[in-house]
Amino acid sequence: MDAAVDTKIAGVALDAKTQVITRRLRISITGSAVHGATADDIIAELDEANIDKAIVTGLAYHFSVGDDKEVTRENTYVSEEVSKYSDRLIGFCGLNPHLLSAPAELDACLELDGMVGVVLHLSDSKLEMDDSGDSEKIRKLFAGVVENDAPLMIHVGGPRFGLPLDSKGFENLVDHMAEFDEMRVLHTQCAGLMDERRIDVWLSLLINEDTSGLVRANHFVSIDDCLVAHAQDPLLNKALIVSRLRRWGVDKVLFASSYLEGASGSKTPAEALEVLSGYPFTQTEIDTIIGNDGSAWLTGQ
Repeated sequence: MDAAVDTKIAGVALDAKTQVITRRLRISITGSAVHGATADDIIAELDEANIDKAIVTGLAYHFSVGDDKEVTRENTYVSEEVSKYSDRLIGFCGLNPHLLSAPAELDACLELDGMVGVVLHLSDSKLEMDDSGDSEKIRKLFAGVVENDAPLMIHVGGPRFGLPLDSKGFENLVDHMAEFDEMRVLHTQCAGLMDERRIDVWLSLLINEDTSGLVRANHFVSIDDCLVAHAQDPLLNKALIVSRLRRWGVDKVLFASSYLEGASGSKTPAEALEVLSGYPFTQTEIDTIIGNDGSAWLTGQ
């Protein structure tokens, strides 16, 4: 690492992914009866880490959310929580494409106070992208995202333990993104987490946008979970991750902690910042990442 790099990061403009969850859903997923995370928890963590704002998502996309009413309940909870701190928290609607009401829920949720974007989690929704029916469900939601001019946050993975999509499923996903090429997409977990091949495939598609149909300027990447997952790796492995983010474009890299209060293994925003400081970015690159307020992704400006 460059000796001139300041490893003590003083603050960040935006944490691009934090999460809240209702007590009801926490019981369903974990069996724990403790209260779910709240906006107050998130604000306290942001203050500790000197972070200006945060994206807040729920888990309405999770397969444990079994019906339309529960999806609406979770999204309404996110809206109620972010509205308590409307100057600092930005809400995202969780959707499960399997539910027939998903397109209508997208429109209704974006009308709620503080809700500006959409989060899709292909593996937690158990979506089979090589299935023509499931693929079409994603396509319809992409159409709704574009119609609403909403930013999209997406976690890409197969339905079994988040494993990489097979070639046909990945092809279907890319084809839909190319069709709606004006859609602004944030790829979570370094667009691959533990799967270096998947990150490189995304990079090859974005670098060769004339043939892939993707518009590179509309695709962003967040560092939630992936830097944590590799935090104990040798420096050479960390340097490879940094090199991939450089190829993506450091100006399109967003800090994200993926913080969920009380969740096993969850890192606080301050802990996630400490992890970031352990990677061999230059000082200019660190300053770019922590200064990124996400406006290009959130608003297109």
